[in-house]
Amino acid sequence: MSPTPKVPYTVDELILALDFYLTHGSPPRQETREQFVALMRLMHPHSAKSVEAQLRNFASLDSGPGLSNASTWAEWVWAELGENPERCREMADKIRKRAGSA
Repeated sequence: MSPTPKVPYTVDELILALDFYLTHGSPPRQETREQFVALMRLMHPHSAKSVEAQLRNFASLDSGPGLSNASTWAEWVWAELGENPERCREMADKIRKRAGSA
């Protein structure tokens, strides 16, 4: 059986992940499990481990202790929204609304 190919994140998915990171941090904790499950519903076909890795990528871009292999798109989303959590939340809310989960 061949390995499942890696599916790249869309910019919308990265915005949703960054909104989670800016609101709840990384990695998801027990008290944020419900919010993480809601995020995962929007992140199909990405696995929970993949999304957790993306959150650690944002942690790396934020302060250095996370993973160091953030994609160019993740770096761009961080540069645009990482210092503006209110704008990130607005954009994430619009994405969730379009997806029917707001």
